[in-house]
Amino acid sequence: MEKCTCTPRVREDICANVERDRRVCFEVDEQEGVFDYGRFECDSGLAYRSVCLFGRMRIVDDKEAKQRFCEALMTKYGKPETKRPKGFFPRIDVITVYAITVERMTGKEQSLPALAEQWPAKDRTKTPNAVLPH
Repeated sequence: MEKCTCTPRVREDICANVERDRRVCFEVDEQEGVFDYGRFECDSGLAYRSVCLFGRMRIVDDKEAKQRFCEALMTKYGKPETKRPKGFFPRIDVITVYAITVERMTGKEQSLPALAEQWPAKDRTKTPNAVLPH
């Protein structure tokens, strides 16, 4: 189960949507770089990884679960050397935590080709007979 939070302004829209229909699709991607595979600008590719989750979303009301989420979030993204009190979230009652029960997951990947597989070392132009206008 994955969890995410949103700002208060967005929360109203998401809450209304979740109340109307709990089905969701959540996509995450990571770009690794752009590469050329042919002679023309349109012969460009993007190296990436992406995952799509399909499932049902719910609002997490349990304060202990929200506390665990916030602690995990700060463990991952917070500054470990901070002098601020750990585990103290005075606005925990005004944040909304959403949980997605994943029913199906898909993923795609386009790896960054080795330089020997990229243009100009290898020409994989999709329109090899195109002539550049003078």
